[in-house]
Amino acid sequence: MVKVEVDGIKDGYNIYRVSGPALIKQETVDAQLTIDSRLKYLTGERERVEKDIEAVQNDTLKARAAIEEILKQYGQLQAEAQKLAQQAQGQAPAPAGKQQAPKGKGKK
Repeated sequence: MVKVEVDGIKDGYNIYRVSGPALIKQETVDAQLTIDSRLKYLTGERERVEKDIEAVQNDTLKARAAIEEILKQYGQLQAEAQKLAQQAQGQAPAPAGKQQAPKGKGKK
């Protein structure tokens, strides 16, 4: 917005910049160069932050996939442990999807 206004200014007009509590007269060319350099800096910072955000999102997706895999392995190990415990007690294994409640562990 400021760049459009400054680019539209013709020579002969006065441009002032704020420096502390004072307004300092500035040449049109200097004002354009200052605005261009600030826009370049801000664009670079925005791109850097966007890359950082993307990297964090990728790390989050990788961590989520790792957690899901660990949970899957945990569920398989838990089912295998339950099957082994039932076999050790001489019981027939429960049908898939239905787990038997442990004996002697009722609510008090």
